[in-house]
Amino acid sequence: MPDGDSDRCGASGIKSHVRQIAQHVSRCVEALAVAMFALVFMAFIYKIVMRYAAGDAVAWADEVSVVCSSGWFFLRTASCLKIATRSPST
Repeated sequence: MPDGDSDRCGASGIKSHVRQIAQHVSRCVEALAVAMFALVFMAFIYKIVMRYAAGDAVAWADEVSVVCSSGWFFLRTASCLKIATRSPST
């Protein structure tokens, strides 16, 4: 068996596979945080337009903004904690 194959099947191979999965999950969480922030911004703009241009205030825009802001805050905090606790070797 070549050295490359035995390395993939060993502990270092599993460790690198888990690291790849963790990086993929991290990118997905980052994308979700960006989408939530964009949704907060769009709901905020929609509420302003509806209030002043159409003369009709929408109540659900506040709910969307609060829920997405809370979720965005927790996702970004977890990301910052991950960076702060990262070991120097990685």
